[in-house]
Amino acid sequence: MIKSVSRQAASVIARQLHMEATTKTAVKELIGASQVVLFSKSYCQFSERVKELFDDMNIQSLTIELDDLEEGAHIQDALRDMTQQCTIPNVFINGKHIGGCESVMKLVKANKLIDTISGDKQQRA
Repeated sequence: MIKSVSRQAASVIARQLHMEATTKTAVKELIGASQVVLFSKSYCQFSERVKELFDDMNIQSLTIELDDLEEGAHIQDALRDMTQQCTIPNVFINGKHIGGCESVMKLVKANKLIDTISGDKQQRA
């Protein structure tokens, strides 16, 4: 037997779906706003490692501190839906999902981080 949903419940569901779609659109715009985008939390040691690495290598990034934003949890949910990664940090280079701290460190160890940043930029031109 299928139960009907009240109008109020349907309205709540519709607002939530709209917010999710709006959040995903906003996240995609953020990802495209800079060559290197870092979704972070100010208290996260792994995020701090990536931020320090970027500073040491003079890599400019757009850093979004999710714990400082009222909609931070919604943004993290959208990132999880988009990338299947539920952890922070979450790094994008030239619009491409790279992963978290471990993925960034692997690129550094293989001497491929700068090439990933500049190589993708050259391919786009």
